[in-house]
Amino acid sequence: MIRHGQLRGTINRPSRRAPMSALPRRSLAFTFIELLSVVVLLALAASVGAVAVAGASDSARIRSAAAMLRGLDSRARLSAQTGGPVVIESSDDGRIVSVRREHDVLSRIKLPDGVRVCLADPEGVRVVHAVRIGSHGRCGDYGFVLRHGEIVSRWTVNGATGWVTGSWEAAP
Repeated sequence: MIRHGQLRGTINRPSRRAPMSALPRRSLAFTFIELLSVVVLLALAASVGAVAVAGASDSARIRSAAAMLRGLDSRARLSAQTGGPVVIESSDDGRIVSVRREHDVLSRIKLPDGVRVCLADPEGVRVVHAVRIGSHGRCGDYGFVLRHGEIVSRWTVNGATGWVTGSWEAAP
């Protein structure tokens, strides 16, 4: 006679597998030490990633400020050609750069948080308080130095063409 769950020609034998209660408890779950080591490794990876992202953020702020200053130089040259000489100057704290004609402010930019600018000679050594652009849209070569944290960026502007070149270095 065939019983339920039995195939023809087979004999019901007891299972060779041990019951679940006979297995050691350790093989069913992770130990506290294993979980703790995974959490520590994830925290270490997150901290390394955060430092890399923060460095990229500083670099992006410098690049953004440099782009803003290039745009301001272009607007100043155009304003000089259409309405007479203009002056580019930075605030004492280096956070705001403006273009003015006599007493009228024509354009003003505020640099990203933490970025400071210093107008300088083409080598970026001697501080210049203002850059005068003549009515033909030309001036002497000048430079500007951007700083944010440990990053220093020196840029040179060709006075005749407005062509901008730059370099990066670590702060001294």
